[in-house]
Amino acid sequence: MRRGLTELINGEADLAVCGATTNRSALEAIAATKPDRVITELSLDDQDPLRAVTEIDAAHNNLPVLLFTLHNAPRENELGQQAGACAAVSKRERSRTLLMEIRRIVDEAIKFRIRT
Repeated sequence: MRRGLTELINGEADLAVCGATTNRSALEAIAATKPDRVITELSLDDQDPLRAVTEIDAAHNNLPVLLFTLHNAPRENELGQQAGACAAVSKRERSRTLLMEIRRIVDEAIKFRIRT
């Protein structure tokens, strides 16, 4: 699944993947590359994935985080937003839907920053 998602995103001219498989490596990669958005899944290997969202939000204020979930259940979405994610999308969504959501979270974050 990760390989397919990586290929999908890297196939877009305006998107690139900086992959990480643990919360720690994700936080290190974010600090090093300063991305304009983060996609994280609920299946990172080393700890509670919502903790990673909380840590990203605390360390990188206003960095949009998209939560990539298996089921996209309402409870997962609610917990993700409480942790700091701005949106959630199911792994079962079509590729086009995922790419639209990735771009939408950045557009909304930019509009929010302009208003504040």
